[in-house]
Amino acid sequence: MYIGGPSPGTGYLIANNRIATCWHVVKVWDDDDRNEVKIGFPDSDNREAYVIKADKETDCAVLGFKPPVDKQPLPLADRLKTITPWEGFGYPAAAGGTGLPIRGEVTDPDSRDQSHREVMALFSKQVAAGQATPLHGFSGTPVLVDGAVVGHIIRHVGDPDDNRRPAWGLIFATHISGVRDLLDIEPLERSINPPDLAEPIEFLDSVKTCSIDEAKEATDEDSVLIVVETLIGTNHPERALEILKKSGRTDLRTLQLRALALAKSGNIPEARDLLRQLVGQGENDPETLGILGGRYKDLWKKSQETDRGSLQASYDIYKRSYEATDNAYVGINLAATALYLGNRAEAAVVSSKLLNALNSSNFKDHWDRATYAEAFLLSEKYEDARRWYSKAVAHSPEKYQDIAVMRRQARLNLKYLGRDRHEFDDVLQVPGVVAFAGHMVDTPGRDPARFPEEKVPEVRAAIRSKLSELGFTHGFGTAAAGSDILFLQVFVERSVRPVVIMPFPEPDFRLISVGEGYWGRELDKLHGKLDIRILKGETPSKEDLNKAFFESNAEIQRLATDYAERLDEKVKLIVVWDGKNEADGPGGTKDVVHQWRLAEVEPIIIDITTL
Repeated sequence: MYIGGPSPGTGYLIANNRIATCWHVVKVWDDDDRNEVKIGFPDSDNREAYVIKADKETDCAVLGFKPPVDKQPLPLADRLKTITPWEGFGYPAAAGGTGLPIRGEVTDPDSRDQSHREVMALFSKQVAAGQATPLHGFSGTPVLVDGAVVGHIIRHVGDPDDNRRPAWGLIFATHISGVRDLLDIEPLERSINPPDLAEPIEFLDSVKTCSIDEAKEATDEDSVLIVVETLIGTNHPERALEILKKSGRTDLRTLQLRALALAKSGNIPEARDLLRQLVGQGENDPETLGILGGRYKDLWKKSQETDRGSLQASYDIYKRSYEATDNAYVGINLAATALYLGNRAEAAVVSSKLLNALNSSNFKDHWDRATYAEAFLLSEKYEDARRWYSKAVAHSPEKYQDIAVMRRQARLNLKYLGRDRHEFDDVLQVPGVVAFAGHMVDTPGRDPARFPEEKVPEVRAAIRSKLSELGFTHGFGTAAAGSDILFLQVFVERSVRPVVIMPFPEPDFRLISVGEGYWGRELDKLHGKLDIRILKGETPSKEDLNKAFFESNAEIQRLATDYAERLDEKVKLIVVWDGKNEADGPGGTKDVVHQWRLAEVEPIIIDITTL
């Protein structure tokens, strides 16, 4: 329902005489000595409401009203912990009193807003598309996931020229726990089973397609940094670097994030040099020094742990920062690098000091929990370490890039403690990475037949079986008629958004490799659920087609391998293949198998001749 008064907004029914909304929507009532205000439902008379309890810190308020209504209240869910779709309904001022549905994706269930309070970060394609329109009036809009309320909208990331207008389509919502703390009645409850998203797809699409001018104009700190941090956390450092470059920003946090994105993209020396320059300019804060120490540690690991000079430099930086600040982030890294240098006693002393200093009741995010877990690990309290690593993963299970970092560090610590380096792999799980390829479906009259239409169900079932064996995986391939599209169908069934490389513009690719019949229609159905990337902007001549397909396969191999390495995983290749040595030419399935074997990756073969 809408809420009137000097600062109109939106509310939602949580009992037949109770409404929840934002504190800032109703705070002006007291300022104006108003105890009551009109509220309205779309299909009933107005009522007068009054504040029962409100909390400025969480931006939550509970209102009472008379007489009660004969309507079904919204059920309340537990705190949300996953990336997932959401929906709501609010009364923006621009709509002139008409309620509007709004929907999108939760990009981060454990974020921070401009006031550094705990919130959910949301994205809405509708908001991104209507950025010229102020969002005034949406405050208090309920955020529903799987039919239950997980929080309500409290503010948006403001455009620097007009804070009423949104930037990047990003919105913040309070957690429903803020409302629960104010309730004087028992609300309806519902356990939810929200669909997990492997990554915030619509948000990433919005970032991918933003123009250079949009990025330059989005100079507001929150808008750019929230986007960049989300991209880095979901294993998209190249996109993060693109946004940072477009923004033209040179403040400290932007440069720190640039260094992180560079390092995660594999450009460790440039990241190190950027951070050294910042330190040379007097930036000696724990974050800058900690990131710099991490880059020296990366160089040591890249040398197969033989570059002791880089390891010593990492240790020295962490020690300098920890002695000056007692910061837990640099402290845990000081303890770890001491262990790698052979000083097990110092590692134990520092980690024990951290265990005494850290207070688990004040932990804000998954990194706090991971630091606590690592302190237990370096103190050789292995069961406690396992328990807290589990808590870190449970807090932010969608941040698999961060979980990969935790696992990589745990493996290294376990190795230098003389234990099985995979001891905690079962609790620090990340997705696998799969590249795929295979024969196209036969053209009519092909002799001898290789992949006739009647084998499509068997091939699809075989692909489904292989992917089920591998568990949750990200996929990389192309979209030709036959095996490729069957792979795409199965990935989408599994709520995974595969990366699809097309060697040249899509209309010509579809004409040459897909067609307009069944396979074209299937690709149309999948299209919005694929991450399609065009390798080159021009279609080659007929004589150069095979070369274009070869280059496309090489790009698939590069992207999948890089993605897997960032997760500390080994990429796998699945092929639908008849096993024959007769090549289709450059870019064919036999050629794909050959190129991957040169990289020492033995394919998982679905033998089409046995189906």
